[in-house]
Amino acid sequence: MTTTRSSYQEGSVERVKRAKGPDVWVYRWRETLPDGTRPQRKKVIGTVNQFKTKSEAKKAVANLRSEINAGTPLITTMTVEKAWGHFQTYELHDPEVNRSFSTIENYKTLFAAHILPRWGNVQLD
Repeated sequence: MTTTRSSYQEGSVERVKRAKGPDVWVYRWRETLPDGTRPQRKKVIGTVNQFKTKSEAKKAVANLRSEINAGTPLITTMTVEKAWGHFQTYELHDPEVNRSFSTIENYKTLFAAHILPRWGNVQLD
């Protein structure tokens, strides 16, 4: 039985511990897909340094909650090219991993010459 009743969802905000760095506030909600399933989604709102209390984190998520309830798609699909861009920006030069200069250059060459031309537009599930 399908229902046409529209509902407003609050979602939930909770504090989540991290292995490294300060705890973060995570907002969780359910999203209705075209096939009728309702998978749970989550998004990191910010650290406990940014939002000291749960009520501050809830205030920060007000706009996101409005978008969710308006039916605006929030979860975008990521391509191999976008993932590579994120990796280059945030992880490739990570001092904790300590990649050598030659390893970094090899990654860049391989992605530019072989991976991105063929797989760049492939969606990641």
